[in-house]
Amino acid sequence: MTFIDFVINVIKPVNARTLLSKCSNVKTNQHDVILTNNAIFVNESVLESLVYDGFLISTDLSLSIEKSLLSEYECLVLPDCVMIKRNTGVLYCLNKVESDLVPVSQRIVPPPVETLDHPTAICLLAKELKGEREKFRYFELGIKDEKEKFRYLELGVRNSPVIDKMKLIATETHGVDINDCGKGKFDTFHQMTTDKYFEDSLFDDKFDMIFVDACHNIENVIKDFNNAFCSIRSGGIILLHDTYPHSEAYINPRLCSTAYQVGPHIRDKYAKKNLVTYVTLPFQPGLTVVRKT
Repeated sequence: MTFIDFVINVIKPVNARTLLSKCSNVKTNQHDVILTNNAIFVNESVLESLVYDGFLISTDLSLSIEKSLLSEYECLVLPDCVMIKRNTGVLYCLNKVESDLVPVSQRIVPPPVETLDHPTAICLLAKELKGEREKFRYFELGIKDEKEKFRYLELGVRNSPVIDKMKLIATETHGVDINDCGKGKFDTFHQMTTDKYFEDSLFDDKFDMIFVDACHNIENVIKDFNNAFCSIRSGGIILLHDTYPHSEAYINPRLCSTAYQVGPHIRDKYAKKNLVTYVTLPFQPGLTVVRKT
């Protein structure tokens, strides 16, 4: 299964469409997902045919998008596809809009508490990213006698459901938490605050993937993201957990808190400057995927 297969399986589209030509006139009714393998030009009319939080997914990386839309919608470029999400950067539960279909975030709701299997999503992305690096190393650099290193860092590791799967993919795993809860699970564990960790590392360590799941207060999430950006390799992926609660009930300090507010920060400070591409998966409790350009 690929990461895109995983996303579509979670959505279970009520209405999907596959574009078989470069024609972009698709506004008939609203879709959860639009798939294309052609280099279409994405304009407002294409995205208006998506339900709120719906996805356009293209396996043709030469797809082009109207520039004005890049400041409005989330766009993520992965090794084998481009994902564009129709979203204004605001949680649907805080910005209810008229729609032909009930948005995915409201249709796929608890129980269970988490409708998104984020460990699987993260590890699928890790496999694909590692595979891309290995192909580049083999075919472009001609290095055939060494395995590609893949370094993983997790910020906030309490009861981490990710690390057991990640150990099968990463060549190095590093964890950071204020509590003594990661020893023996990671190759290297640092019992300290995330601020202290980055202060001590001086950003000398570069990682292929960083998972941010520490303090969910927006001020801390922004600091962790900014520091993670300085510690990620070009083309690497940063993931942030609990960034799309499906209802206001989950926006409290004991659950998702204000982590969802990191989206506009990433858009305004990084994506608009072409430093990253990103998208937030709108499945309770949310996962933001950011790729450094």
